[in-house]
Formats: sequence, structure tokens, C-alpha cells
Amino acid sequence: MCLSTVYTLKGNEKQEVCKNVASMTVEGDKLVFSDILGVPTAVVGKLETVSYTHLRAHETVLDL
Repeated sequence: MCLSTVYTLKGNEKQEVCKNVASMTVEGDKLVFSDILGVPTAVVGKLETVSYTHLRAHETVLDL
């Protein structure tokens, strides 16, 4: 299991939405994140795809 933290971005400001996310579902226009205890947090939003190269670039920056 890979646990993550979900954030929203407004401009350059990052706001935490949910910690220790164990699963995610889509319900209409909402993304529903459930933590390891099963507590759901719903936010209006969308998923955007990014390339593998983009993801690797973030890993490289984090490894420095």
C-alpha cells in the first residue's frame, strides 16, 4: 500500500486536503479520497495526466 497526502493548489499556495490516502474514487465532479481509517474527504476537481518524464523530473529534484 502506498500512502499519500493530497493537496490543492491556489496560485502558489498549497493546502492540505487529506493525509494517509489509501484510496480514491470519482463521484460525478468530486474526487473522494479515503484515508487509512476509511474516512472520506470529497473535493470538487479533476485529474490531469502528466508524462512519465514529468514525474521523473520531480523525483530527480527531490533526490538532490
